[in-house]
Amino acid sequence: MDKNRINSLDMAKGIGIILVVVGHSTFLEENVLTWIASFHMPLFFVLSGILIRKKNEESKKFSELVKRKAKSILFPYLTFSILYLLIDLVYLILKQDNRTIVDLQRSGIEAVTLYGMSVLWFLPALFFGEVAFLLTRKHSNRRNTILITVAMAVITSFGAPLFKEHYPVLQSMPIPWIGYFFTSILRGCFGYLFISAGYFVADYLNNKERVNKKELFLCVMCLLLSVATGLSNQRVDLHTLVINQPIFFFLAALSGSAFVILICNNIKYSKALSYLGKNSLIIMVTHLDCKVMIVAINLSYFVKQYVPLAGQSVFYICLTFFVLGIELVIIYVMNTYLPFILGRKRKKTSRHLKVVR
Repeated sequence: MDKNRINSLDMAKGIGIILVVVGHSTFLEENVLTWIASFHMPLFFVLSGILIRKKNEESKKFSELVKRKAKSILFPYLTFSILYLLIDLVYLILKQDNRTIVDLQRSGIEAVTLYGMSVLWFLPALFFGEVAFLLTRKHSNRRNTILITVAMAVITSFGAPLFKEHYPVLQSMPIPWIGYFFTSILRGCFGYLFISAGYFVADYLNNKERVNKKELFLCVMCLLLSVATGLSNQRVDLHTLVINQPIFFFLAALSGSAFVILICNNIKYSKALSYLGKNSLIIMVTHLDCKVMIVAINLSYFVKQYVPLAGQSVFYICLTFFVLGIELVIIYVMNTYLPFILGRKRKKTSRHLKVVR
């Protein structure tokens, strides 16, 4: 596999996770947040589809793929769900906010039904989307897979608004968690669509190190299209299945994702962006519910208060800087001492290797 290609995808993940952090800060101008929200989560699904194609995963044994993806996606979902519940329990005991035992119970239901607490919703959606797409590729040729994707796009476009309309009815049923579970399945369907899109465009990306003028021109066109359609569609959110106008939703999501991918495919390699991309999962699951964002906001307000002429732009820069700075410490600790939380094995260092004579 071309090393340059993998680097560019890691950089795209790095930009994506920065956009997630910035989007969750809620301090930016509304139009900027609306544009970011239009594609920042679909981007990760599209990148997943590209990687599936680059790794030729559909040719591998399906049961092994499911096992590996469950370990890398669902296991972190389980460990961080437990961590989130423990954090909520501590806050409940210490009465640090307005949380009640009912809120804790609801969080438990969200975890069990794979609805996902807070940002954890993304992991089951990614798992369902990847497994469903790989199963489709195993039993369908390229043309039929495209037809299935188109059919699913039509179904989800009509199904998501209909589901949202009847969601209160599901919540009033004797078993309200059914609504939570179906929400997670619908998110997986949207994930499937974007994974499929990434898979089928993977072969058309420039694999050479030199800048591709055609891709740069297409990049500019994608940026303009994503801004126009994203702002026209107002704020969307896959977490709550708010897509508004389906055509604008898909155009904004795909063009915005393409913009980031094409940019990263034609700029100089950035070690910093690549590092953030490789550790995007850690940043995703810790920047909100582990109180990183709150600490960063307080530090940014401190800077704004005591630094002369520090305007709102300085606040934004400080906020992003502090979040990523704290995350770098968390990334180091997790990768070095707690990799099992992410379903990974601890890397052996030279101090742990025995000399064999």
